[in-house]
Amino acid sequence: MEWIKEKLEYLGCIYDEYPKVYWCSMLYMVLAGATVIGYFPLLVGIANLSILNGQPFQQMIIENLSWLRWGIIVIPVLILFFGWCHADDLYHKLRNRRYGY
Repeated sequence: MEWIKEKLEYLGCIYDEYPKVYWCSMLYMVLAGATVIGYFPLLVGIANLSILNGQPFQQMIIENLSWLRWGIIVIPVLILFFGWCHADDLYHKLRNRRYGY
């Protein structure tokens, strides 16, 4: 428990010293949350898309729904992982610019 407390305090110090890292992290968290909320409505919208009085994607989405369900977990995890890597790179870039190491 003490290890988690130390890591959170260290993260708070980083966010205080580099607000860009904080806002970058928050942006990716919001994007991941929006993905969780909007994934199935987007699938429904694509399935109901009418092109020339036909719904070309509906049958494909219905047939592959067992695979498409995993997108509600996989896509936000990928967004958070990419955001974590981006925020870490931004932190190291800002730290190198400020302190030179």
